[in-house]
Amino acid sequence: MSTTESKPDVYDFNRLQTLFIAFRENFSTKINTIEDIYNNDHFSPYDSSSNQTFQFEFLELAKLQKLIKARTTKVGLLFSELYKTQSDKSIKCHIDKVGKALYQEYSELSNSFFFTLSMLKCMKKLEIGYDEDFNKNKVGYPILIIQNLEQIIFSLFVSLNDLNDLFLKYLKFNKDQEGDLKTLNDSKLLLIGKIWNLNDSVVSLSTNWKKIYTDTLTDFGSRIIEDISEEIKLFKSHPEEFMNQDDDDPFGINSDFSDEEAESDSLAKDETLTAEKSNEISKSIELFDKNLSVKLTLIKLLINTSKKFIKDITNKQLEKDGNLIYLNLNKLTRTTKTICKHLDSITIQVIEEQVCDVEELNKYIKDYKKELKIISNNNPNFDKFINTWDIKYAESN
Repeated sequence: MSTTESKPDVYDFNRLQTLFIAFRENFSTKINTIEDIYNNDHFSPYDSSSNQTFQFEFLELAKLQKLIKARTTKVGLLFSELYKTQSDKSIKCHIDKVGKALYQEYSELSNSFFFTLSMLKCMKKLEIGYDEDFNKNKVGYPILIIQNLEQIIFSLFVSLNDLNDLFLKYLKFNKDQEGDLKTLNDSKLLLIGKIWNLNDSVVSLSTNWKKIYTDTLTDFGSRIIEDISEEIKLFKSHPEEFMNQDDDDPFGINSDFSDEEAESDSLAKDETLTAEKSNEISKSIELFDKNLSVKLTLIKLLINTSKKFIKDITNKQLEKDGNLIYLNLNKLTRTTKTICKHLDSITIQVIEEQVCDVEELNKYIKDYKKELKIISNNNPNFDKFINTWDIKYAESN
């Protein structure tokens, strides 16, 4: 009996180049912004309507990133194996050894990225915003998570597109032997490092998404309040620097008298204005000491304590009331920004008008506490903390 040996596939550069062209046609020519992913029917969303696994889409997205990282690593290694510098300094091509593996890995890498876009598009349809318009039959994903994913995945697209361009450079390198192979390999290492970081960011986000909200409360809450408190300290130390001594011409641009006259007039004016402003300054400092400074400390405490309640949110809570919790997390971040905006305006009001009107501020603080209560899942520690906090806050009025 005779046996017929199958001939191995020949992976020439033309065949490998079809992968570069396919990536360009599937992605590069179709994506300029993140909206292109959502608007283009080419990227169909994954249909998970029948899958009730909690956060299934996010878990799958994280798995895809691990696959992309592994595929990218293998592709990078195969790039390095495609050409080798010989002992005589010549460069030898080893496409016969690595061509098939390179074709398969690069093809799978493109597929994994395609499924990543498909999963993102699916998650976008389940986005929970700032209004109660969510589908209550399935737990969705809060808008801040989606926005962060969009930034990471679009950056991943850019890096993979750069990798595709680098792939073509490797293919062309064989034809003319021009250029520095070490430079090409160094560029590859930097690019793969970027892709790894982006993959890791998605995986980290899937397991530690609460950090987005605690960071937001820090950036737009605690730090802004600290800045306002610092401004108040500066005002109390040098109040004259905050007082506009000439509303019509504060910098003396329109003055037409000599320097000597200007200095004499300025001294006289300063003495007069200091006498006129001293009472206003005293009233402003009194309002800061008795009212606003205390409120700033208490509001900062409220925001910092809120981060603890956010960290304590459990998957069991989310499986039961995830959409409602996500909705109120979004509202909480928006209310935080509004509160800080009011605090800034009130600070200016105290300095300029010696008035501390907190009526509007108190409305938003009330909203904040309602939103936080839903997030805390009626934690008994919440009521205890809020009751004590309310007493202290009422004393500052």
